[in-house]
Amino acid sequence: MADMRERLFFDDMQIGDAVESIARTISETDIWMFAYLTADFFPHAH
Repeated sequence: MADMRERLFFDDMQIGDAVESIARTISETDIWMFAYLTADFFPHAH
């Protein structure tokens, strides 16, 4: 598992690698913002 203090780029990752980060509670706003980011406006997806 990689330490978050170690700088990694996407290209440095391999299948099966894991990164542990600080805990964070995902809110409804996070879900809606991801929907806007991905242009996923299908009403049954939320």
